[in-house]
Amino acid sequence: LLVALQDVTWDMGPTCLFPRTNVPEWHLHLAERGEEFEALLETTPHVLGLLTAGDAILYDSRLLHFGGANASHSSAAAGVGGLSSDRSSEGGTRRTMLVL
Repeated sequence: LLVALQDVTWDMGPTCLFPRTNVPEWHLHLAERGEEFEALLETTPHVLGLLTAGDAILYDSRLLHFGGANASHSSAAAGVGGLSSDRSSEGGTRRTMLVL
């Protein structure tokens, strides 16, 4: 969960998210990181997190995403939180973590 505490504009380097990339095939491409991967990113639809204060983005942390360079004269402030769970196939234990 990413919550904008202020307006996020182009020059602040908003988070760039690539929908439908939270799958193993994409992470294999990421591990290779060659020219082919760069070309794949250039042709893959993406979303920029241009937000107004109070807006939020909820996304799977396995989604390929990155923040851009902040070229503005102000600092970028955001509230970030996360929730994860890990279910073990052995014993059925479950761990949950909430980060704020």
